Amino acid sequence: MPDVELVVYPEGELDIATIPALREEWLSVIDDVQPDLLVIDLSAVTFLDSTALNAVIAVHKRQREHGGRLIVSNANPRVAKIFGLTGLRDLIDVRLQEGQPEGHPDGHADGYAS
Repeated sequence: MPDVELVVYPEGELDIATIPALREEWLSVIDDVQPDLLVIDLSAVTFLDSTALNAVIAVHKRQREHGGRLIVSNANPRVAKIFGLTGLRDLIDVRLQEGQPEGHPDGHADGYAS
């Protein structure tokens, strides 16, 4: 069976008002398809709160249950910083938007190893 890769493209603010439906949709897709790789492309996301982080953790765990991986891609510096401050960059592969410096999302060298 060929590798299955799925990409989801949430938009705007991922918060308590928007994330419950997205979380259920993402988990349902994982259960139905069991992708080898799920990518959450954050290029159109401007903000996320703790409910969004919890959803990403749930997706990560569900992916691991069937041997799949999760990548969070195209995070803007502010969003990437939240993943770093919470320690989730140590658990989840979080990739910055093109053109952003590796390391600390605000351009400083301290705090984030790639």
